[in-house]
Amino acid sequence: MSALRILLVTNPSAGSSADLDPAALHAQLGAFGEVESFAASSAEELKSEIPEAARGADLIAVAGGDGSLNLVINALRGQLESSTFLVLPGGTGNDLARTLAIPEDVLEAADLAGSGRRCALDVVEAQWDGGSHLFVNASMGGFTVQVNKKIDEDLKKKVGPLAFWIGGAMAAKDLERFTATVNGESIVDCVALGVGNGRTCGGGVEIWPDASPTDGLLDVCALPVSSALDAAKLLKRIKDGDHVELEGVRVFQVPEVKLEADPPIELNLDGELVGLCTPATFRIKGRAHFMIPPSLNL
Repeated sequence: MSALRILLVTNPSAGSSADLDPAALHAQLGAFGEVESFAASSAEELKSEIPEAARGADLIAVAGGDGSLNLVINALRGQLESSTFLVLPGGTGNDLARTLAIPEDVLEAADLAGSGRRCALDVVEAQWDGGSHLFVNASMGGFTVQVNKKIDEDLKKKVGPLAFWIGGAMAAKDLERFTATVNGESIVDCVALGVGNGRTCGGGVEIWPDASPTDGLLDVCALPVSSALDAAKLLKRIKDGDHVELEGVRVFQVPEVKLEADPPIELNLDGELVGLCTPATFRIKGRAHFMIPPSLNL
């Protein structure tokens, strides 16, 4: 294999960035080619400077979480079809990495630059009044956004994925319900609503167990409850991964979806709040290539 030109992107503000050793990652990737490092001090700097930095790169290795990758994907939205990405899980949730079976150890993950296979993944576009944004893993609204607002970057860095469960416990006291409408079908008493391209969100919570990021379909899940007791049961079933069997839970697999809610709700994108509120439309925008383990069948 010829030597690669590799761009290593690090995000100092990622949830577990303190555990990353950029020099070690640089050396590990250096076994497969020439490595150039790019460390943005802010989201604005990344958006403005990475398109030029990534030009001509054979591989863009993103060290961080789902939010870091989301920033890169959106900054490079005009170059996605000609780009190949490698996820180096260094964030709080690392949910896309879970769907792609990327090793948790970032140095092991870096070896996929040489040993992995190239796989085209769907890239999803969310559109709403006032904006549009791409994502690769998931968009969730309702209860999960309440969790987002209960946790901050300091908590993420201190306890990692446990931050989502701590935030969940705090948000459960103020559980808000809404009526969701999915492509014209209404579901009452919802506490969460989401679109999945990957299988998990919130640090391994398998909301969409049958989702595949290569099938050209969006997995949509609406989670209703009728009481606080039902909410507790639902949370346990979600943690156990068998919530889709619960009465009232609705799952859809569609190429495009319009989500509405009464009252309107905010949704995150790959765990980040970007101002996305219902009504919103989601569709497959295109594809981007990622390095994945050669044995993974997606």
